[in-house]
Amino acid sequence: MGKSILTSVLAMLFAKTKKVVAVDCDADAPNLAIWLGGVKRWGKTIPVVASARPVIDYKKCNSCGFCVKNYRFEVLRMVNGSKD
Repeated sequence: MGKSILTSVLAMLFAKTKKVVAVDCDADAPNLAIWLGGVKRWGKTIPVVASARPVIDYKKCNSCGFCVKNYRFEVLRMVNGSKD
C-alpha cells in the first residue's frame, strides 16, 4: 500500500538532478501516472504490453514441465501432459 505514491515522490526528487524513468508494473492498478501529473507532462511515453501470453515453441518443447514450475504467476499449466 502506498507504493505508487512513494515511487512518484522519489521519481520527482531524483528528477531534480538526474533523468528518471518511472515504470508502473502494477497489473491491477497502474496509477503511477496519477501521482506524476498525467502523461501530458512527461517527456516521452512508451506503451508496454503486460498482458501478452508466453509463446511455446513446440518444436523445442519436450513437455518436461520445467517452464510450468518456474514461470511466475501461474501463467502456464500442464493439461493432459502438455502445456496450455
